[in-house]
Amino acid sequence: MKTLKLKPQHETSVIGQMLSLKSQIEYHKKNTAPFYHEMEKWEMKEYAAVLADNEAELERLKQVIIADKPTFNKFLSQYQSGLCVAMFVNIYILN
Repeated sequence: MKTLKLKPQHETSVIGQMLSLKSQIEYHKKNTAPFYHEMEKWEMKEYAAVLADNEAELERLKQVIIADKPTFNKFLSQYQSGLCVAMFVNIYILN
């Protein structure tokens, strides 16, 4: 997973939240889900619920940045020349 290093003041922005959620989802897939068979059913159910919430929130935030592309394109261009919403989603969120 590729990551984008944000300035401290931008870490809580929509972009920062999306990167954090993507990181949490990837962590779950690599470090939690493979051990479902070792967990109690209630524990597995809680982890699965957290994953579902994170995925739903990531999708919601993705719709937010798509709906306001001009603002987020300007924001993203501060980090990488030519970086836009479509590229950000494709490079940092979908992969």
